[in-house]
Amino acid sequence: MDLSLYFICDNPLLKLSGGLVRHIYRRGKPRFLAALFILETDKESTLNYDGLNLPFRYIRGDGMEQLFVLIMRDISDRSTTTKFHQFLEEAAQYYLTCMSAQDHKKYGKKGSLAFLNPYNDYMPEVTLLELSKANSFVLFYPAGVSTFKSVEDASQFLIKELHYNERLMEKACVNVLAPLKGAD
Repeated sequence: MDLSLYFICDNPLLKLSGGLVRHIYRRGKPRFLAALFILETDKESTLNYDGLNLPFRYIRGDGMEQLFVLIMRDISDRSTTTKFHQFLEEAAQYYLTCMSAQDHKKYGKKGSLAFLNPYNDYMPEVTLLELSKANSFVLFYPAGVSTFKSVEDASQFLIKELHYNERLMEKACVNVLAPLKGAD
């Protein structure tokens, strides 16, 4: 894994909104630009994007947990979806390396990375996240990210729009992003 191929892209004149934190660019083949979004426990998600994505948890040096999602925005080279997913994981690792160095200076301890649990064993490419305080759900699937009001709505989307078999919906793992105790 060559993390020197990645760059964080910031425009000091541009005010990012909608949870967009920054962009990460990969200069080696395959070249791509991924948008990095943060999801907050107390805000309803408005993420509804097409494109390969990777949700991940970042646990800061002080123990506070943040949830991010990288979404592939621009692809300069052709490659398979499987390989792009691997490169998104590398981009997440690159971001972790940058943040962890700052955390070590600030908190005396480096941060860590964790991935979310899949929807179930039969659908490892699908992930469902509940933003508990905002009472909304975010569905991550290979071709995009969509926001829903309930697990049932997300399941119906998987069945009707993405053509997953209804029997696959019987067991679902819902990841929960809840506010920390005393964080209100």
